[in-house]
Amino acid sequence: MDAKDRTRCNALFQALGAELLGIAPDAIIHEAPADPQAAVDEDIAMAQLSLGESVATNRVRLWRNTRCLVVPRRHAHSSAIGQASALAGMPVVFRKSGGRCVAHGPHVANLTLVLTGDHVASGEPYRPLLDLLDRLLASMRIDGEARSVPGAHCDGRHNFAVGGRKLAGTAAFVMRRGKRQVVLAHASISLHFIPNDLAAIMQVERALGFEPDYSALSHVGLSELVRTPSFADIGTDRESCLA
Repeated sequence: MDAKDRTRCNALFQALGAELLGIAPDAIIHEAPADPQAAVDEDIAMAQLSLGESVATNRVRLWRNTRCLVVPRRHAHSSAIGQASALAGMPVVFRKSGGRCVAHGPHVANLTLVLTGDHVASGEPYRPLLDLLDRLLASMRIDGEARSVPGAHCDGRHNFAVGGRKLAGTAAFVMRRGKRQVVLAHASISLHFIPNDLAAIMQVERALGFEPDYSALSHVGLSELVRTPSFADIGTDRESCLA
């Protein structure tokens, strides 16, 4: 990304954070730490904390990571990971949820929702997350839908898509301790879509034995969609104070 794109991504992330705090005042906003694996593992720490409590909880976290690729933990012991990381030119880290490879970086906003007790939607762990995404993006007049997007990386029927293109991918899993359960649902929102991400993702997936075939035309970034007057000039010199 050039300097203008970085400024725009910073401003969009801050705008999302401000909107989220209006919806969920106790939400946690995290910028990228030095260790990309630690940023991913913080989600698990949140879920484990909720497992240890006796009351219903609803925790929300908006965060960014340093530049890396993230794959399911089942690949952690693959001999191909080192090769895949070298080919992609960035570290590969691991997450607990399933799916395929995704990219993190300053151009991606991650939204994590941890729910227990009465907050857990029966049989549909993605619904509260998608509802939150709807509310979060409403201020930017962005109307999305949950659907699969052919040609998108890490595709699934719970993508958050706008105009038939993938804006955010989602993942969810359940942790249990005795009779108590926690649902952790996560979305990666593209602040600014970088086509080179797809090349890196496909390099990693080929090293892991997959045959990916993704298209940049199946993806979109928030920077391309923002059209409301209050956000139209994000990233310009006049608004650079937001970064």
